[in-house]
Amino acid sequence: MYNTSTYTFESLCNDPDQLAENLDYYINQYDEETKEIFDKFDFDHQIERLAEADLLFKVMQSFAEIDLHPDTVPNEEMGYIYEELIRKFNELSNETAGEHFTPERSSSRW
Repeated sequence: MYNTSTYTFESLCNDPDQLAENLDYYINQYDEETKEIFDKFDFDHQIERLAEADLLFKVMQSFAEIDLHPDTVPNEEMGYIYEELIRKFNELSNETAGEHFTPERSSSRW
């Protein structure tokens, strides 16, 4: 997983008027496999909904304050966070068992 954008969550928040467009650009700078995940969860639609409700900036500010660096959040813990997010999204979308899978966790950061 990699992103070629020069944006960070902090720098995205520096331009609240263009946040939705810049966040969309940021997401599209990920590798193809990662973009598939964003597509699966319809992030572009979620960004649009948050922007229309004037909540996108607040959400991005909150995420910008979270330190998810590998030195702070170990790989195993990040795997648990990822699995919990997948579980929550699946509950919301009413997916049944077997409609998704989580990759096996390893010692390397995904």
